[in-house]
Amino acid sequence: MPNIDRISNLHDHLLQHILSLLDSREAVRTCLLSKRWKKLWVGMHSLDLNICNFKTQTSWFQRSERITSFQRFVNMLLSRRDPSDLHTFRLFCQDYNVSDLLITAWTFYALRFNAKVIEMTHLNYTMLPADIFTCASIEELYLDISEIGIGIVAVGVNLPRLRKLHLYDVFSGNNGILRELLSGCPALEELKLDECKLDISVISSPQLKYLHIYSGLDMARIESIRAPNLVSLDLQLLGDELCAANFEEMPFLANVSITVFDGTGFDAKCRIISACPNVRNLKLHGRVMRDLLSTELPKCPTFFNLRKLQLYELCRTCHGDLVDGMLEHSPNLKKLELRTRCHPLLNSQISVANISSQGAPSQSATNWSARTATESQLGAGATSSAPLPDMIAPKPDPSTIPGAPSVPVSDTLNDIMAGMREL
Repeated sequence: MPNIDRISNLHDHLLQHILSLLDSREAVRTCLLSKRWKKLWVGMHSLDLNICNFKTQTSWFQRSERITSFQRFVNMLLSRRDPSDLHTFRLFCQDYNVSDLLITAWTFYALRFNAKVIEMTHLNYTMLPADIFTCASIEELYLDISEIGIGIVAVGVNLPRLRKLHLYDVFSGNNGILRELLSGCPALEELKLDECKLDISVISSPQLKYLHIYSGLDMARIESIRAPNLVSLDLQLLGDELCAANFEEMPFLANVSITVFDGTGFDAKCRIISACPNVRNLKLHGRVMRDLLSTELPKCPTFFNLRKLQLYELCRTCHGDLVDGMLEHSPNLKKLELRTRCHPLLNSQISVANISSQGAPSQSATNWSARTATESQLGAGATSSAPLPDMIAPKPDPSTIPGAPSVPVSDTLNDIMAGMREL
C-alpha cells in the first residue's frame, strides 16, 4: 500500500484545531516541518502556556533562566499570533516568580480577544485585573492560586455567560466576595470551591446545577444553600461547617455526597437530607453523620427515588436503628453499602433487587443477595471481596422462588432487615 500523506490533505483550520490540542510550545515547533506549517500555529484558537514544559532547572540561576525563557516565549507567541478570537487561554506558572506585570498583560490579551475559557494555575500573584470579572465572553473560569493567595477585585461583577466557576485556594478580605460573584453570574451552572478561604455562609444561585465544596481550615459555616435547580451536591468538610445548615428544598437534586471529617454534632433545626426528597444516590461519610441521621430521620420524607445508599462509619451491629430508619424511608432501594472502622469484617454491600416504584414487589419479590468486602487495612485502598461465611450466610427465602405469591412491602423490608441482622 503506497504511503499517503493524509495530514497534508487536511484544511488549514483542521490542522490549527489539532495544534490547539497541543502545548503551545510544541505547536510552535511544528513550524520546522515545511513551508506550509511555518505559519499555521499563528491561527491557533487555544493557547496552553505551561512553564513546566521548559527544561527542568535546579539552582537559583537556572530557575531564573527558565522564567526568562518562558516569559520571552509567551511574549513572542502573543505578538505574532493572528488577531483573531480565542477559545481557551491556559496559564500554568507552578509557583515560579513570573513577572506580575507580564501576567497582567497576558490576561488582558486573553480578554481583548474574547477568550471563552480562562484557566490560571499556580500563580504567586496578589491581584487579578478587575476586567476578568466583567468580561462578557467568558463561559468557564478556573483559578488555581498558590498559598500566597489572591485578592479578588470583584466590584461590579458582570459575567453574563459564565457557566463554570472553579476556585482553588482563593482568599479575600471581602466577606461578601462569593455573594458578589454569584449575583454577577446569572447563567452559572457549576461551582467548585477547593480549600478556599471565603465566606460561604449563604450560597444562592437560581440556575446552579452542580456544587462541589472541599473546605480548607478557615472556611466559614454553611448556613443556607438556595439552589432550586441543583442536581448534584458534593460536600467534603473538615469540621462544624454544616452543624447549623438549613437548606431550602431542592426537588431536582439526584446525587448527594456529604463527608464530614470531624465535628461535634448538628443543631436540632438542621435541614440537609430532608431538603432532598427526590435523591437517587446518597452517600454519607463520617462519624458525625450518625448525629445528622438522628437529628433528621424523624422529619425526613419518604425517598421514593432513592436507589443507592452508602453509609460510611455506620454498621448494622452498632447503629441498627439508624440503618433501619433509612431503609424504612427508602422503599425502592436497590443497593446499600455499609462501611465502618469498628467492625471492618462486617463491611458489606447489599443489593436489594426487584422492588417496584409503586412499593409492591415484583415476581421475584424479596430476592436479594449480600457480599462482604473485607479490608486488611481500612482506608488503605486495598479491598478484597470474599463470600459470606456459612455460619452467617442468610438463609434462602421461599418467596424468592419464581411464581411465589406477592407479599406486602412492609414484609419485604422486614426480610431485608432480618437478613442484615444475620450479618
